Amino acid sequence: MYEHHHHVELTPEQLVLHSCDNSLCCNPDHLGLGTHADNMREMAQRGRATGGRHIPPAKREQAIRLLNDGTARAEITKQTGISRSTIKRLSKRLRQQPSPAAPERCLEQPDLFNDTTITTIH
Repeated sequence: MYEHHHHVELTPEQLVLHSCDNSLCCNPDHLGLGTHADNMREMAQRGRATGGRHIPPAKREQAIRLLNDGTARAEITKQTGISRSTIKRLSKRLRQQPSPAAPERCLEQPDLFNDTTITTIH
């Protein structure tokens, strides 16, 4: 669509980037050319990368505080500028973390390749 609208042919290195962060958007005014490196840089700057690991620590802590307070994800997005999908992944990750008060349990599994036992702490 970008090529047709702008009468250009993209090179293999060029990507069409979304300036509005809506991957379903196809408004030509919201699309621009860039490289994979440009896309990764924008993704990190906007807090859309890898479940929030590239979010500035202060913003990430703010989002975690709001999640723990029961604030709705849409409201957290408004307050922090972090995408809803990243907030959702962050929320899921927080729910999966073991409680600090939970006792560790030891699971022993026999190693089928030798005579030792593998011990895993959970």
